[in-house]
Amino acid sequence: MSTVMDKPPTVQQRNIEATNELCRVLNLEGESSANLKYLALALMQVATHESVQNSQFAERVRSAYLDLVPPPKVKRASSKPHSGSTGLKPWQIKLTPIGTTDESLLDPYGPPNPFALQQIYGDEQLPLALERYSPAQLKAALPLVQGRYPGTKPKKLTKVGIIDYFVSCLVGTERLRTVTP
Repeated sequence: MSTVMDKPPTVQQRNIEATNELCRVLNLEGESSANLKYLALALMQVATHESVQNSQFAERVRSAYLDLVPPPKVKRASSKPHSGSTGLKPWQIKLTPIGTTDESLLDPYGPPNPFALQQIYGDEQLPLALERYSPAQLKAALPLVQGRYPGTKPKKLTKVGIIDYFVSCLVGTERLRTVTP
């Protein structure tokens, strides 16, 4: 008796075993592997005809098929705001400007300005607009927000944590953690 657990055969291994068994039962054991596609076609045609004539046979085939099909993989929920629900990357989702801002508030070479982004895209699209920036760029924008909201800081210095902090400061949707001196 073996103490090592044997792995169950793979689908490919089971396919080979079933094909060899079928060839043995049908007395086709010497057939070349090139002709197996014709055997598969003949088997499907006969099984289709038999399934129409015999519902029990059809149910046995269906049951065997469902036993072979692996269960669907469960996708994890994304912790990122908004874009995770669509399956698209933040830069793939079209932002619709709803306002304007002073161009001097926008520096293409500097950190993002969450206040300017809020004016341009509004409260609803602000998290998505901020997601387009790297964690380093968002960290560089922290002093700007903390300057207007002294004594506050993000709960976590991760991308999601900083975005949540910016949104809660600008939109006021979440209670902020204040820094005790």
